[in-house]
Amino acid sequence: MAERLFRRLGHHYILVMMVLTRLFGAAGGLLVIYYMELTQKLPHPVRLHFWVICVVVVAIAIAISLSLAMWETRNLRPVLRRLRQREAVDLAQSLKAGREAVTLPARHHRHEAWLVPCTTYIPTIILLKVLDDIPFAVIENITATCFMAIAMALMSHFFATDRCIQPVIRYLLDHGVSIDYKSLPVGKLRFRMNLCFILMIMTTALMIGTLARQRTADIIRKPGGGRRQPPRALDVHHPRGGPYGDSLLHGLGQVGGFPRQHAGPGHGACPGREFVAARATDRQ
Repeated sequence: MAERLFRRLGHHYILVMMVLTRLFGAAGGLLVIYYMELTQKLPHPVRLHFWVICVVVVAIAIAISLSLAMWETRNLRPVLRRLRQREAVDLAQSLKAGREAVTLPARHHRHEAWLVPCTTYIPTIILLKVLDDIPFAVIENITATCFMAIAMALMSHFFATDRCIQPVIRYLLDHGVSIDYKSLPVGKLRFRMNLCFILMIMTTALMIGTLARQRTADIIRKPGGGRRQPPRALDVHHPRGGPYGDSLLHGLGQVGGFPRQHAGPGHGACPGREFVAARATDRQ
């Protein structure tokens, strides 16, 4: 799919690739932010402000990330356009273009690691504190949620960009653009995999811990909420215990050696009641 898009779009493929990968990462980030709805019961004004601020800062972060990507490929895109139009390419610019194509995923990911928190998390906390004066507990929960969203977005951005840039690198090599791999920094696959595993484990642990803490807070706030009430005990002293209670008491009376006696219509009295009451008095 990436190959077909590159053949069709040419040098515009870089822009389209960055837009699609940013939207994919932003969707994952917004889904993690929706997790906030499950773990924190925000009041209506705070909840509305939170969602509006999140949508705005995510859009701003996407725009800044795209601008950064265009600056990082300032030599790659002109070289691709000239190669596609069969024009002569400057040697120095082609070397820079090859370097930009190979190092784009890691370099852009490194820039996003500080750019995204500065354009999303910090403005969100400041605006919510100014508008609604949110308490520290809410700030703590938003911090954990933003960390999970940023971690998932950055990981998805890196792997998607690394996969989508491969047709561009092959195209440069096929058209005689030399890439000096010896001068490029060596990537460490083990470090990347370990970092991704650590981030995924931390994100999962934060999700489970936050859900458990919210459930505990709900139980403390509403002890009986969402749970089945225990069965009501049989009141042996009530004169109208119902057919089941009366049968049970009659059986207890027979076990105790008391014959069935009718005390009058409507009361359904039986010696079992006196037997149970007497046993309860003895135990006390």
